[in-house]
Amino acid sequence: MGLINKSVFYRLNGRNIAIVRAMVIDFSSINKLKSLGRISSAASIGYIVGPLLGGFLSDTHLVSWFSFAFPFFLALIFSIVALLLSAFKLKERSYPRSTEVSIGERFNLIKRFRLLFKSSKALKYLLITSTIFTFSVDIFYEFGPVYLTGLWAMSPAGIAIYNAMLCVTLAIGNGWLPHYLTNYVSVKRVTIMSMIMTAIILGLMAVFPSLLLAFLLFGLVGLSIGAAFTNLTVEISNSA
Repeated sequence: MGLINKSVFYRLNGRNIAIVRAMVIDFSSINKLKSLGRISSAASIGYIVGPLLGGFLSDTHLVSWFSFAFPFFLALIFSIVALLLSAFKLKERSYPRSTEVSIGERFNLIKRFRLLFKSSKALKYLLITSTIFTFSVDIFYEFGPVYLTGLWAMSPAGIAIYNAMLCVTLAIGNGWLPHYLTNYVSVKRVTIMSMIMTAIILGLMAVFPSLLLAFLLFGLVGLSIGAAFTNLTVEISNSA
C-alpha cells in the first residue's frame, strides 16, 4: 500500500513539486543538480515520515485520544504552515509578456508540443525518454505491493518496511548520488548507467523471487531511480 500511496502522491502533489523545481531552475546562482536532487530527496523522506506518523497517531492503543481523524488535523496544520511560508517567504519574479495566449491555444497541446519540439530536437527525445522511464517506474510502484503479497502474503507492516527501505535509498539517490557521480562522469553517462541498473534490478526481481534479495533490490532500485530522474530533469532543463 505504501508504494501505491507514493504513486498517488506523485500525481496529486506533482503540481507543487513542478512549481518548486521551476523556481529552483529560475535562480541561476543555484546548482541545479544539487537543488533538484534535494527537492526530490525531501519528498522521499516525507514518504517515510508521513505514513509512520499517520500509523502511530491513529493508534488508540498508544494514546487514548489518538484517532483516525487526528492525522488529518495534523496534516491540516502542516498545510497551513506551508501556506504561510509560501505567502511570506517566496518572492515573485516578473517577466515581460510578449503576446497573450487565448484559452483555446493553451489547451491545444498538440500545437504547443509541436512548437516546443521544433525549438530543440534534443528536448523532444529527452521528454519521450523521461515519459517511457516514468511508465516503467510507475509500474513498479503500482505492482510492488502485489509482488510482495502475492509471493509471500506479506502483511501491511512488512510492506511498510520494504517501502521505507525504498524511500531511504530514493532520498540518497535523489539528493546525494547524482552530484557525487557527476564529479567523475558526465550527466548523460550517469543517466544511462542509472537506467541500465534499474532495468537489471527489476529483471532480477522477476527472475529470482527471494524475500531477502527483494529487500536488497528494493534498496538498490531506489538509488538507480533517484539518480536517473534527477539527471533527466537537469538534462531537460538545460535543453529547454
